Amino acid sequence: MSNSPVFVVGTPRSGTTLLAAILANHSAYSCGPETHFFSCLTKEIEKKLLDQKNWPFYAANFICSLKLGNEYVYKLYSLSKEEIIEFLKNRKPSVPAVLEALTLQYANKQRKHSWIEKTPRHLLFIPQILKYFPSAKIIRIIRDCRDVSLSLSKVPWGYKTLLQGVYRCWLDEIYAQKFSHSYFLVKFEDLLMSPEKTLKNICNFLGVPYEPSMLQYYNTSSRLCSEKEWWKNLVKEPINVSRAFRWKKELDEKNQLMLTYFARNLLINHGYETDFVPKPKQTILLFPVNFHFLESYEELFLKFTHQKIRVLGCPFLGLLRDALSYEKPSEIIFKMPLLISNIDNSFSSKDRAVTMLSFLNLVSSLLRNKELNLYYVDHTPATNNLGVLDHILNRFLIKFINSAPYSLLS
Repeated sequence: MSNSPVFVVGTPRSGTTLLAAILANHSAYSCGPETHFFSCLTKEIEKKLLDQKNWPFYAANFICSLKLGNEYVYKLYSLSKEEIIEFLKNRKPSVPAVLEALTLQYANKQRKHSWIEKTPRHLLFIPQILKYFPSAKIIRIIRDCRDVSLSLSKVPWGYKTLLQGVYRCWLDEIYAQKFSHSYFLVKFEDLLMSPEKTLKNICNFLGVPYEPSMLQYYNTSSRLCSEKEWWKNLVKEPINVSRAFRWKKELDEKNQLMLTYFARNLLINHGYETDFVPKPKQTILLFPVNFHFLESYEELFLKFTHQKIRVLGCPFLGLLRDALSYEKPSEIIFKMPLLISNIDNSFSSKDRAVTMLSFLNLVSSLLRNKELNLYYVDHTPATNNLGVLDHILNRFLIKFINSAPYSLLS
């Protein structure tokens, strides 16, 4: 039987809690609440963690600083700071030892021989997971993004608009598909409608036998949740197939059309329904676009949807090339003026210079693509906050690409 740790990842509200609760009802596995461990593990913190003179107290302080909402994670794992320090004293300084001060101790207390860590946003840390846990089994769960968007609109930490929720799913897909060889993919709808078959496939991937008792997860699922996480209460009930495809009943025709157009390729690639909307005439990619832009310009996306035009947006340079490969748009429109700080997390002058050169190299290669039209559009008034590198970047774009031949953002 495999002793490899398991990481359950996915877009928030895609079924990660349900899947983790089911797996944690297996005799081999335990799973506690979300740790957000890798989200908090910066390079600076990691360096201090592994410094022999700081071990184990700095590591213990880091673990004990992790919070889920307003609650300390280590307390949700029924551990004390003294137990964490004592555990780390017997381990060499390492990142795995720090996380296992939570997860392995929790498993030991439940007399389970392996552990599961479930934090949805760890989807964005697959390389780090495999760096520190090379034998780890990663399971990514996906759900129809229209249902994810609906669910995200109903939680206190979610998004203000449905379009933002679908955008979250789309961004996660653009990032995660690069690592598709590193995880086992599960569809939420398959888990609801064919639970035994789906779980047997998962258990086969994990190298453990299927246990029918896994489907009585609702008897122990409270271990995965904080009492304040009321939005996870459904995990305390048996599987309910009515949770699948709620968008068909709860979304009006306008939003069904807009969300399906935006996420069309994602939906098609994962076998979700799209044939009720006409095939788009073209796809336009805006850059850069953040969540605030989608909130302010939702009518823009709706307007172009009615014209059978898909308008997408990418927030930063690190995803732009992958987004272009995934979507293959006919046009890219750059929102001017571009600030390097807005397209990448570049803080030092050296970082900004590297980002600028990387961006210019990408644009130069795109200009050679005869099937792709590049335009720019003035989105915000000229600003005095432009630095020298920002000016160089914008002058390059204005010189080599044309202004959009239509009013996009009016």
